[in-house]
Amino acid sequence: TTEIYTLSLHDALPISSRPHAVRGSELVDQFATTALLKPMDHDRIQLFVHNWHKAVADEAEDSTLKDDIHNTGRELFATLPARGEIYSLCSTPLLCSIVCALNRENGGRLPETRIGLYETCCEILLRARDDTRKVCLEDYSELTVDELSAVLSELALWMMKNGFRTVETSRAVTQIERSLTLLHPTEQLNARGILTFYIERSGLLVELGASDIEFVHTTFQEYFAARAICAQDHLEFVIRTVERDPSWHETCVVTAGLAGQKRASQMLDQILERSASLTASDQTRLILLSAACLETMVQCSPELRTTITEKLREFIPPSTFEIAQEIAKAGPLCLGLFLKVPSYSPKQAAMSLRTIGIIGTTPALHAASVIVGKVEPTPDVKIGRAHV
Repeated sequence: TTEIYTLSLHDALPISSRPHAVRGSELVDQFATTALLKPMDHDRIQLFVHNWHKAVADEAEDSTLKDDIHNTGRELFATLPARGEIYSLCSTPLLCSIVCALNRENGGRLPETRIGLYETCCEILLRARDDTRKVCLEDYSELTVDELSAVLSELALWMMKNGFRTVETSRAVTQIERSLTLLHPTEQLNARGILTFYIERSGLLVELGASDIEFVHTTFQEYFAARAICAQDHLEFVIRTVERDPSWHETCVVTAGLAGQKRASQMLDQILERSASLTASDQTRLILLSAACLETMVQCSPELRTTITEKLREFIPPSTFEIAQEIAKAGPLCLGLFLKVPSYSPKQAAMSLRTIGIIGTTPALHAASVIVGKVEPTPDVKIGRAHV
């Protein structure tokens, strides 16, 4: 969008969220300033959600509909902090607006699963948003949505394998050309035009300066990399990589959610088996990774769930804040284990409440009250009211 903010009767300040639309103008090049937005914090997300729904409500003519839109906005922000996987995406205006739109279009309901949310967001960004606006994309890409997704997935996996969060534009173009050769070996497609589409229309990639690009959010790089891994059936590669490189944690978790029950279960079995021969710290990390993977899997055998749950039980209550943060990624799976602990020392309670605070759901708050009630007071510690 581009807006004009009037400064006086004779001066105006144009502000655009798409600098590509005005690039190349001598006047713009001479006087314009480009700035990068910092991630929005809690207060700015709240303000954004309020203003988004206010803008939509202002377009409505019926007073009842206006009230419903405002109520939807308030209810959305009240639930966002409890949905960590969604809340983290809301740090950028583009993604926050998509979450608002998804919530409103679905009657105040967002996708139940993390994978469902990622899939819906990416579908909107890759085509549906411009289809709705009747924007012609012939100048950007001749690919279908599935092909655009496949090419971007290959780029994401290539970046992950090379340890890139940021990459030179020229190298990204070369990688896209390779993917296009496999998709359409007899056609000459414009790789740079497709990269431009990812930047200018979808917003999934962003430019950093004149020569570098990166994914708009790390989550999308991990999601698209996981799609490529599953498409190529390279789960064994993920198993070997995550064993030595913790930065693949989230990619592995998303892969478990995309791979299907059989392959995901095989992946977790191998991760647990290989962890037995590792150092204590790496073993801990991989067991907690396996527990986090259960949160994204649609189905899991009772035997595998029991095995992972029993291993997870050994870390509850957590002994360090680092472990407390990792346990939180297992989500609801770990809450029942906290409730079964007979008593807590003040230190154990503090570590456990760290996990509970990160999860942040209503059941988590219930677990927090149970934990506080089970703290064994010491002569130097008084148990008062806890706020989580």
